[in-house]
Amino acid sequence: MSTEIAIIDNLTDEEIMRLSGQDDNPNARTDSGLPRLKINRDPENDDGLTLPVGAFFVPDADGVFVYAKEALFRPFLSYLQYQTYDPVTEKYTCKSIIIKNFGEEAIDTEGGIRCGKLTRKQLDGLSQDDLAIQRNIRCYRMLYGTISMKGVTADGTARTIKDYPVLWRATGSAFMPIGDAITTFKDNKKLMHQHLMHLSLKREKKGSNVYYVPVIVADVKNTSVLKETNSLFAGFLGIVQAENNYVADKYRKATTAVVHTATANSVMQELGRDFDDPVGEL
Repeated sequence: MSTEIAIIDNLTDEEIMRLSGQDDNPNARTDSGLPRLKINRDPENDDGLTLPVGAFFVPDADGVFVYAKEALFRPFLSYLQYQTYDPVTEKYTCKSIIIKNFGEEAIDTEGGIRCGKLTRKQLDGLSQDDLAIQRNIRCYRMLYGTISMKGVTADGTARTIKDYPVLWRATGSAFMPIGDAITTFKDNKKLMHQHLMHLSLKREKKGSNVYYVPVIVADVKNTSVLKETNSLFAGFLGIVQAENNYVADKYRKATTAVVHTATANSVMQELGRDFDDPVGEL
């Protein structure tokens, strides 16, 4: 890993700070230090400004959200992570390490695997309460790459973003389209970081619920390479490694606590037997 994260000389100071998590702008970063690419479903923001619904959006380097109906995404890493969301506190309470595929063991911050997510077969026979718990545990597609788009800010100001490092954390209806695009690159024997995904959104409605599904066209014909490729790879890999180190540390502490508790209970049981009253004896 040390050789992978050593090459950062092609990045500006601001980009290095953003990739390393050093940037402390709360609107311009995630826990990983990367801006998050999202899909907007809100008709207006907290200031009452009208927003383009069904658009991609991301905070730029100044923390200003930029919205666009279409975008170009260059994927570098396509990983997976399990996370548990608590709808009461509106916070994520557990997360696994970031894995490359489903064959890897996804240890988590609570000392378990996959945050307790069960397989489809294991869901059979569960109570409604247990099924509700399972629905709050999701597997996210963690797509690290760069975004380029011509969009607008909330006040309508035109803003262009070019080769901007982001994390696209996707689940639900966005999970499979991303996976299919990644498979397209693989099937065509293409290195995905040398190609682009053309992104747009399709409006879907199920009952009263309106949502937007990404439409992704993997461009396997046109090849282009960024001069910052090595440093971007290094930055993304460094972020993943830092996240996994954090989760692994939490996992070790959680499992150690369980062992200590079990040992303490065993000792107390043994002591209890040693000092039991000799009932029935004079």
